[in-house]
Amino acid sequence: MKLTAVALSYDKYRVDKPEAQISLKNGVLNVPALKGTMFQGMFDMKGALDATATPKLTGDVAVSKANIKEALFSTGNINVADGTLDFAMKLAGAGASPFDLVSSLNGNGSLNVANGVVRGFDLKAVSDRLNNINSYLDFIKFLGTSMSGGQTNFSKLAGTFVIDKGVVRTTDLAMQADAATGAGTGTIDLPNWMIDMKADFT
Repeated sequence: MKLTAVALSYDKYRVDKPEAQISLKNGVLNVPALKGTMFQGMFDMKGALDATATPKLTGDVAVSKANIKEALFSTGNINVADGTLDFAMKLAGAGASPFDLVSSLNGNGSLNVANGVVRGFDLKAVSDRLNNINSYLDFIKFLGTSMSGGQTNFSKLAGTFVIDKGVVRTTDLAMQADAATGAGTGTIDLPNWMIDMKADFT
């Protein structure tokens, strides 16, 4: 089957003007190409689902030059509100249930955001205030207000990740921002819905 449409959507994800090629033979669903526009950027995916025994899933996904604000990368009171996103991921897994499938996922990927804005804290203001701390009370007050709002411009936020048995790990997240550089590491445990991330700014 070849498919064109105004849009395809799943949950909060929407691909505009998609063009897809799909084949099904002997219990194997192949999607050699699914292309379109996503988050104002280009979306490209290919994959396969083999249901002849225990279902096996493989897939490659790439998003380029997307608007990260449209992609809704947000958590708590801090969110990436602007920037251009390039994202790529390759994964594979197998399982007789959604939990088993997620628990078996393996793969890798990369993330690159350029010319972005993070809302929720102002690194430049933090840096400027650090130059004017003269007492213990100044430092305590600084800790209470340093993450109270504002925004931080950054030229680059990039990193790679690996997926092993449903756990996403990154060791090289890096941000070049106003008045500071940032480095992040951590894990996202998909089967258990747990995140453990750390970021250091210098």
